[in-house]
Amino acid sequence: MCGICGIYLADGDRADPLILKAMTSALRHRGPDDEGFFLEANVGLGHRRLSILDLATGRQPLFSEDRRLAFVLNGEIYNYAELRRGLIARGHAFSTASDSEVVLHLYEEKGEDCLADLRGMFAFALWDAGRRELFFARDRLGKKPFYYYWDEQQFVFGSEIKSLLKAGLQLRIDPDALMDFFQYQYIPSPRSIYREIRKLPPGHYGIVGPAGLTLKRYWDVPVDPSRWEGRSPASVEEDIGSEVRECVRMRLASDVPLGAFLSGGLDSSLIVALMKGEAGGRVKTFSIGFPEASYDESAWAAKVAETLGTDHRARQVDYRLEDSLRPLLLQFDEPFGDSSALPTFHLSRFAKEGVTVALSGDGGDELFGGYRRYLAARWGRRYLKVPAFLREGLIAPAVAALPARPGYYGRRPSKKAKIFLEAASRIRAGKPPLPCVFAPEEIAALFRDDLFGLGGHRYEDILDEEWRKTPPGLDDQTRLMWFDLHHYLPDDILVKVDRMSMAHALEVRCPYLDHVLVERVFNLPLSFKIHGGETKYLLKRIARRYLPPDVVRRKKQGFMVPLETWFRKELRSLWEDEVLGSSLYDPEAVGRIWREHASGRFDHAAKLWLLLVFALFKRTI
Repeated sequence: MCGICGIYLADGDRADPLILKAMTSALRHRGPDDEGFFLEANVGLGHRRLSILDLATGRQPLFSEDRRLAFVLNGEIYNYAELRRGLIARGHAFSTASDSEVVLHLYEEKGEDCLADLRGMFAFALWDAGRRELFFARDRLGKKPFYYYWDEQQFVFGSEIKSLLKAGLQLRIDPDALMDFFQYQYIPSPRSIYREIRKLPPGHYGIVGPAGLTLKRYWDVPVDPSRWEGRSPASVEEDIGSEVRECVRMRLASDVPLGAFLSGGLDSSLIVALMKGEAGGRVKTFSIGFPEASYDESAWAAKVAETLGTDHRARQVDYRLEDSLRPLLLQFDEPFGDSSALPTFHLSRFAKEGVTVALSGDGGDELFGGYRRYLAARWGRRYLKVPAFLREGLIAPAVAALPARPGYYGRRPSKKAKIFLEAASRIRAGKPPLPCVFAPEEIAALFRDDLFGLGGHRYEDILDEEWRKTPPGLDDQTRLMWFDLHHYLPDDILVKVDRMSMAHALEVRCPYLDHVLVERVFNLPLSFKIHGGETKYLLKRIARRYLPPDVVRRKKQGFMVPLETWFRKELRSLWEDEVLGSSLYDPEAVGRIWREHASGRFDHAAKLWLLLVFALFKRTI
């Protein structure tokens, strides 16, 4: 796990070594063990290393034997041993034992088609001096980030935006990205908060050189339900169970201490159980707890750890929000509103005390059908058949009048009812049934003097457009799972995990997001994922071989924080200073939201959080 960056100058000017050094240094937290550079005329590559495999000789950049190719990679190639054996048999000579070098030799054989052979998480850049081109790519599911800037004269890239900022670029806030953030709490690719900086989407590669810049998708989730025709439920369970176990096994290769996040939920508990079976010995597991009982899963984590006999370490978190919030949010370099970043940050910091690599259960919900919104999509379609006079005249006003209650939303019927009605209204409008924090028409009114030109701006909603492009023939739930794999997962969940873990130089591996497993599970009939009203049906059947029945059956609980009470207590003064007292926002618009939340009848915590996050971000630019 590392950080990469670089520069390509189309006009032939020499790349500035001081700029390259500054860009690389900005990524030191991602790779504190070493740094390396390649500089040749109009191109430069920088690398910060977190040593995981081949501690002695795995430095980067890597070079081909004739020095025609220079290469930097962030991530891990899990099938590198198999690939390496094949390459050696075909006459390739390796100078390191690292997983990264296999990519270099595969490119020598296959060019851009080398990507088809890679099984892992990665973002990389390769300078081909013979073709005078820079080839760059990102893994299929988007586990590793790649940001870039291109103005027809210079191409600047990095693992994080902070690296690009060291290149002295002229940047402006993107009003479309701002609208995205206040609706969805994150900014979908290819946008970033800056008009001039873009994210390379998952499953894409690019080439920049004398002919300019071209981007191409090299992978997408294949839609082929016929591959499971005629298979019995027992054989499917055995097949997928074996594949999950193999995905865990592949992620156990490490020359440094390795462990796992353990929440006590189904996804992480099954990963830990399989780790124990594959690795032997006592697996190191880590969990954090919260003083607020409805948000605390630490007792479940302890139960699983005791059952599996892990070397378990737990800690209750004291957030100290006034001190920690600003530096934590700055890790994202752009507004990012998923508040579960806070516990992820603290869990990563805690785990780093004992290991350098941790396996996680991320991706289990998107792949196996774990989110409640998949059920809401099913019932939302049926709800729309209720006569409009009942929906609009009776049910909707009654739900709107329900008071907010403190505590984890999954145990609050009023909150779930409000989310359900919102999902149903979005289905009716032909939009993805996602929770939206602010409606588009609300956002322009937030800012004083229309600071970012939102009032007359014609907003292009990427997610609405992408929803219309989902493959034909899918039922509502599978369509939403496809959508989450393409958007919510790479642009929210995986951004959160990458930034919060790499802030502490901790590598996180996600077995459920192996693309071979994704291709197989996605095409399973829906009944294997959502059976009646039960989510993650197949994964639960697999897990019951390894875990206690009550762990398998327990209801899903998200990794969340009690924002609604924090804003009435710990965050009140910070919010008043940074939002109510700011010249950024319209005082009447934000004051109304604040008063309604403070009354206790409304839960506007998500809105208050996004307003605070953007205000803190705006102070940094």
